[in-house]
Amino acid sequence: MADTVEQLALDLALNRVGQLERALSDLRARALEQAGPTVINGLGLGVFCVSIAASACVLVPKASVVLALSEHGILEVAEVEQLDLPAVVDRVARRLDFFAAESRQTFRRLTVASRLATISLVVEVILWSVETIVA
Repeated sequence: MADTVEQLALDLALNRVGQLERALSDLRARALEQAGPTVINGLGLGVFCVSIAASACVLVPKASVVLALSEHGILEVAEVEQLDLPAVVDRVARRLDFFAAESRQTFRRLTVASRLATISLVVEVILWSVETIVA
């Protein structure tokens, strides 16, 4: 027991400082525990955004992809320009080569975006599984 009021005030102040130190230590420990899952969640969210963007690139319609030619358009051009059959075949072959080259480039980009989306999805699942295990 304290003999004087000053001694009592000092003892109470020291007890309070000790309580604050323990509370601060607990807070630091909790913050360090939560830092791991928070970083993992942030990485997961970033990879999720990459996955969504890559998937959108795959799903958005592409004007540069030609999957078919209209025979009506070919015949109309042949009639207007009065082309014979070998000239029509030659023109169709050149157009098909051009469309194939354009489509090939687009499909390469789509393949890269599709692979990126798939890999991102796998990374998301791994990160969120790790976060679940850690938490």
